[in-house]
Amino acid sequence: PGESDGEILYRSVFCLGIGPNTLEQKTEGPWGMKGIRLVKLIDGRIGVYTRPQGEKGGRGQIGFTIVDSLDDFFNNAQKYIEDAPLLNSRFPEGEWGGVNQVMLLPDGRNLIIGHRAYMDESNNRHYYPWAFIHDPFTEEVDDLGILAERSDFPPGPAKASDLKDVVYPAGIVKRDDRWYLIAGLSD
Repeated sequence: PGESDGEILYRSVFCLGIGPNTLEQKTEGPWGMKGIRLVKLIDGRIGVYTRPQGEKGGRGQIGFTIVDSLDDFFNNAQKYIEDAPLLNSRFPEGEWGGVNQVMLLPDGRNLIIGHRAYMDESNNRHYYPWAFIHDPFTEEVDDLGILAERSDFPPGPAKASDLKDVVYPAGIVKRDDRWYLIAGLSD
C-alpha cells in the first residue's frame, strides 16, 4: 500500500534459482516501474529493457542498456535501470507501452513482444500486442507491427467498461512449427 488511500505501489523483484522453491531475491527495480526484462546477448553480456514513466518516459517508454553480467546487474540494478537511455524509436504523443518478452535471435538481434496502448477521448483504454526487432549494438529498431486486436478473439467479459479493448501479451511460444500468442483479454 502507498501513502494515500487507494494508492498501490509496485516494483519488479529479481530472484535467482533453479526452480520456484529455490528462488532467492537478488535485487529490486525502482518503485513504480514494471516491464523490466533481461536477455543474454550474443556476446554473453546482459541486455536490460526498462519502462520509465513520469518525467523521463511519460506514460511509459522503453529504455535499454547493456551490463557485463548478472552479478553486475544485481549489484547495481537501480543505477542501470534508472540511467538506461530511451530507445531511439519512441511511442508517439498520447501512446505508451513496454516490453513483455525478449528473445535472442540467431543473428544477435532481439525479438521483442511488447504492448502499445492509448486512451481515447472517452477514457477507454486500448492495448495491442506488438512486435519489433532491436539490434542492441547498433540501436536500430525494426517495427513488425501489431500482432492482434481484441476483435480477433471471441467476445468475453471485461474487468471494467473502459478495458473492453485490451489484449495484453505475455509473449509467444512455438509448438509444432507454429507460433502462439499468449495474452490476457479485457484486463
